[in-house]
Amino acid sequence: MQADDSIAHAVARLRSADLESTTGSQRSDETELTRLAVGISDESAHTEAELKRLRDVAAKNHLENRDLTVFSNALEGALGRQRRIASDLGSLLAYVDYTASTHDLPIDARPDPNPADLGRRGPAGTYTSAESTQVPVTPYAQIGAPNKMARAAAADFEARSRGIREDESIAAIHSESAVSGC
Repeated sequence: MQADDSIAHAVARLRSADLESTTGSQRSDETELTRLAVGISDESAHTEAELKRLRDVAAKNHLENRDLTVFSNALEGALGRQRRIASDLGSLLAYVDYTASTHDLPIDARPDPNPADLGRRGPAGTYTSAESTQVPVTPYAQIGAPNKMARAAAADFEARSRGIREDESIAAIHSESAVSGC
């Protein structure tokens, strides 16, 4: 539930964030969103560990039942969705940070995101090393400006949250029977 609250907070923050600003507000928005992404990921990992412990206890006591299977599968679905949201949020922030940091560099000094052109950067007629900074990948990059990407991510995360709530509802229905005897 804590990860659900963090996702809702991230959605609200993405809707109001100004990731294009050159002021401290951009850093503040990015810092808070990063904190939320890490929190969602950590909470999902913690819950997954607890779920594994429950399964281990049930297996030791030969208590495996249909409700436990449905309960744990539903929770795993919710946790997987939460982790993907955290990962996509982290990727979005890395992409925004990367583009902001390379925006002020001269064109010849920017890491080249096109693998076919690696080794051809630099002054005309000279070749440089093929080593470059890897461009972060985000599903929102094609949307354009950072603020538009943030709004699109907010809408996407909100839509995916419905699936999390559905999985959690299924788990709740089976929770009492799943853990009885453990």
